[in-house]
Amino acid sequence: MQVKSFSGDIPSSTEDELLEKPNVMAVGRGPKRSDGDVLDEEAVVVIVRRKLPAAELADDDLVPETVDADEETVQTDVVDAGGEFYALAQQYARSDESVSRRPSEPATGRPIERPGRQEYVGAVGPAQTRMDKWRPASAGVSVGHTEISAGTLGTSPLYTSDNETVFLTNAHVAAPAKRASAGDSILQPGRHDGGSAPDDTIGELLEWSELSEDEVNRTDSALVRVEDDIVEGDILGIPDLEGWANARYGEAHVKSGRTTGVTSSKLIATDLRAKVNYGHPFTEPLEFEGLDVFGAMSSGGDSGSVIGTLRSDGFYGTDLLFAGSPRITLGIPMGTVQDEHGTLEPMSARRGTSSGASGNAGGTPSAGQMQQGQPATPIGDQRRRAPSAQDAAGAIDTATTEQATIQGVSDPVDHFSGSLNPGQHQLWWSGPWDPRYSVDYYVDPLNPEGRIESSVHSVKMDSNGRLFYYINVKNIANVATRFRARYVYHWK
Repeated sequence: MQVKSFSGDIPSSTEDELLEKPNVMAVGRGPKRSDGDVLDEEAVVVIVRRKLPAAELADDDLVPETVDADEETVQTDVVDAGGEFYALAQQYARSDESVSRRPSEPATGRPIERPGRQEYVGAVGPAQTRMDKWRPASAGVSVGHTEISAGTLGTSPLYTSDNETVFLTNAHVAAPAKRASAGDSILQPGRHDGGSAPDDTIGELLEWSELSEDEVNRTDSALVRVEDDIVEGDILGIPDLEGWANARYGEAHVKSGRTTGVTSSKLIATDLRAKVNYGHPFTEPLEFEGLDVFGAMSSGGDSGSVIGTLRSDGFYGTDLLFAGSPRITLGIPMGTVQDEHGTLEPMSARRGTSSGASGNAGGTPSAGQMQQGQPATPIGDQRRRAPSAQDAAGAIDTATTEQATIQGVSDPVDHFSGSLNPGQHQLWWSGPWDPRYSVDYYVDPLNPEGRIESSVHSVKMDSNGRLFYYINVKNIANVATRFRARYVYHWK
């Protein structure tokens, strides 16, 4: 979307005058909105706690229809935030708001489809949530310093200019103000979700931005040092992180967070100066500048998520999510984050990998696709069982006849089906499975001209030792293709 920008910057005196009005929380620049339509003319965006009738405001508290910006008269656009801006670690979520509610999880085997895009889909199995312990851990799950409750593990592994392996999150998630020290333990999951040291330590605090009550802040970010194999190279529900980009008007931006999972919204404004509430140990809101503004896409506990755009070759991060209100999400541009911490190189970019991993075409599984597992719930009439699980060597004491051993290999079991456009790929999941079994997945095209590649993208284990498999399915034909996925399994 092309927006006709006004020349120059918004004078500091104009920002100060607007921010002194009791209902105003932020001032920035962005496309004018009128009756729900986004216009191509840039305005001075003024974000208020709530829009109120003019009759309820004193004359001095009204936002003027126009302001002067470097000798140019510019229209204002008042945006209703629906409430105060808060830093969005779970500890700052108010119990009377929806930000503190735990979301439900999707049904087994069905992908999440994000608004407007269907190239990449994914899900977390119902037996394992983003608040659980993950090893290795994916970005998008619960994490936090031992003295805060929980935020979000923001990225797959990044390499610093000193070749440290780290992940990115917020300072208020990994480095609580006036209490943090380099080397502090970072938990996954965060303390609010049951994490404790040392059993759930995933890394140690490397560096962070200091938050200030006295000066204008530009970033709220922290780097956590990790071992190479403890954080997975993926982000739950979205493609691998391939690099960084600038947020742009008109594009869908997505994030994967601890509380609300994968959500999307669009850029509303940039170059925002805002007042954000942090709570203890700060007694007044902290002032930030240079922020990007998005619509509602976050809640308490989503702090630390990376916001970005989906492209044909993967996910490109634009902002680090750190604060918001019921109707607004605030992000720190990744350029600002790297001004603070130096160059951060995604692992997938260095290795030249992407989320579209290829497997064998036509549905015949390769040896590399043979995975360990057995469903934790009955499969149905196609299962062949031994008399009881207790008769099997090495059977788990808690196993039931519904989780009994299989003699030989099962008949093929239909698992899921779908349709893909040319070049499109989807990430499906399967689980939970008991690790005493082997399972082999294969995917067939259902129309004669169709061609499908499939592969096991990654494997996760939940806190009960059950496995989840993430299966990448790609249409390599030049026509839309319907497909069916099946599996066979047997006792190891």
